[in-house]
Amino acid sequence: MSAGKAVTKETLEVVKSFNLEGLFKTRGAGASEVTLLHNIKEGKGAEQREWLEAVINTDWELSLWGSEEIHFLRACTINNDTQFLFCSNFDGTPDTYLADFLVHSPEFLDQVWGRCEGYPEGGARDFKGFMEFIVSGYVPCQAFFAAYPDATVKQVWRALDWEKKTRDFQRELARPTPSRTLEESSKQRAA
Repeated sequence: MSAGKAVTKETLEVVKSFNLEGLFKTRGAGASEVTLLHNIKEGKGAEQREWLEAVINTDWELSLWGSEEIHFLRACTINNDTQFLFCSNFDGTPDTYLADFLVHSPEFLDQVWGRCEGYPEGGARDFKGFMEFIVSGYVPCQAFFAAYPDATVKQVWRALDWEKKTRDFQRELARPTPSRTLEESSKQRAA
């Protein structure tokens, strides 16, 4: 997620102790899912919805675009702003996904879930309390589809980069040059 911070062994051990891989579904090497539903604190629903609407195009949202793990993320209030639904598809295991968030973005996690019932007083820096909270909102996923189950986000980005470079190279080859007229180019393509 963000450079310069590494997930510590301690953080990963706390997260792994919750046996998330037994809860969340994984498809191939490139995609796992998490679906969470938490009740929003009384009177905080509109605030939660407004914060979610305001976070679009902010540094936090833009930092998610730089994530090398997230394929898809959806967060919304539902049931007249009484519940918060969080769904994400990501690379790797649920353990590493949540540990990355805990280390790199605890303030973001506090903003995302801080208005929900049962959120730990110490926020995301209370790793054990945060993980207990996350597991309390777990929603079993009966069906999980991944268009590219064996492709990671990095691999997709790399393929898209190569596709763009190939297209640019083809355009450059097809462009007439002073020594090659449009008529000559047409003859070469016809040959």
